[in-house]
Amino acid sequence: MKRTYSAAITAIFALVMLFGLGLPHSTQAQWILLEDTAHRMVQEGLDEMYNLNHSKANKIFTSLSKMIPGHPAGPFLLGLNDWWRIKPNIADKAAVDKYSKSFNAHMNRSIVICDSLLKENPFDIAGLFFKGAAYGYRARLKSSDLRAKSVTTWVGVLKDAHEGRKMLLECQRLAPGNSDVLLGSGLILYWSEEILNKVPGLKTLTLPPGDKQIGIQMIRISATKALYTKVEAKYALLEIMANNEKDWAQALNLSKELYSKYPNNPDFHKYYARALYYRGKFQESDNKWRKLMKRVKARQFGYELSFVRQGLYYLGDIQLRKANPDPAEAVRILKEAIKVNKRLDEEDSGYYVAAILRLGNAYDKLGKRAEAERQYKKVLSLDDVNNQYHSKAREFLEKPYS
Repeated sequence: MKRTYSAAITAIFALVMLFGLGLPHSTQAQWILLEDTAHRMVQEGLDEMYNLNHSKANKIFTSLSKMIPGHPAGPFLLGLNDWWRIKPNIADKAAVDKYSKSFNAHMNRSIVICDSLLKENPFDIAGLFFKGAAYGYRARLKSSDLRAKSVTTWVGVLKDAHEGRKMLLECQRLAPGNSDVLLGSGLILYWSEEILNKVPGLKTLTLPPGDKQIGIQMIRISATKALYTKVEAKYALLEIMANNEKDWAQALNLSKELYSKYPNNPDFHKYYARALYYRGKFQESDNKWRKLMKRVKARQFGYELSFVRQGLYYLGDIQLRKANPDPAEAVRILKEAIKVNKRLDEEDSGYYVAAILRLGNAYDKLGKRAEAERQYKKVLSLDDVNNQYHSKAREFLEKPYS
C-alpha cells in the first residue's frame, strides 16, 4: 500500500530486458538470431529464471556465455538472473546485499563487451541494447536503497538511468518496428506522464513528454508479439494495472496467466491473490494467500516474511467481507498482521495502519465498541500520507462499522 516511486522513476529510463541475439553489425528492424540453439537456450533459461529455478538458469546462461563469448547477452542474462533473486524481496537489505556483487559484476562485464562492439561500430544494435539495459538495471538496483524524499536523492540513480535512456533512443531510431523495443518506449511514455503528475518536484528534470494511454498500448504489443520480452512486458503491465490504473479485471487476467506458467514466482503469486481479492473472489483469494504463507513457513526461495505482512491483512479483511463474516477470526488474524509489521519494523507501512483500522471494524462487529474506538484513535495517531485511513477512522468514531 505504501509505495515509493523508485521503481517507477528508473523505469522511465530502464530498458527492461530489451535484447535480441542479433548479428553484430546489423541495423535492421528485427533481430537475426545467431542460431536456433542460442534462441532455445535463452528461452529455456528465461523460463527457469521466472520460475525461480536460478541454479538451472545460471547453468544455461553460463553455457550461452561460453558459446558466444564476444556477445553481451550471456553476462547480461546472468546479471538478470541475479536480479530476479533480488526482486521478490528488494526491500530486504540482506537479500539485496547477498546478490548485488554478482549482479554488478555481470552487468559491468556486459557493458565492457558492448563498449568493444560500439567502438568498432557505433550503430551496433546488440551493443546499444545491452548497454542500455545493463545501465537501466543498475539504476533500478541502486534505487532500492533510496526512499525518494527529494529530487536530490535521485541524482546518483539518474546518472545510470540517463545512460540507459540514451541507448534506448538510438535503438528506437534504428529499429522502430521492433516489438521488444516497444516495451522500453511504452514504459518511457507511461511513466513520464505518471511520475510528473505524482511527483511535481521532478518537473525540474528534463524528462521526455509522456502519454500514458499510448504507452500502455505499446507495452501491450510487446506483451503479445515480442520475441524475448513478453514476460517482462506482461509483468510491467500487471504492475501498472494493479498499482496505478486500479484495473483489477486486467490485473487478474495477467496475474493468472503469469502465475499459471510460473507457479513458484512469489511476485506473480502475490499479484494473483490480490487481484482475486479486488475482483470479489474472496474464497479463491483466501486459498492463494494461505498457500503463499505455507511457502513462507516452508522457507521456499523468494517467499519471505514481508509477503506474510500482506497476506495476513487480506486474510483478516476477507473474514469481514465473506458471505458469513467471522469477526472473531478477523481479530485473531489482524492482531497477527500487526505483530508481523512490528517484527519487520514497518509500523509506518500502509498495511500496518490498515490492519489496525480493520481490527477496529472487527471489534465493532463483535459489539466491543470501546475496543473499536481505541483502534480508530490509534489510527489517527499514525502517519497517513493520503489521509485515506484517517478519514475512515473519524467516520467510524462517529458511527460504528456495520
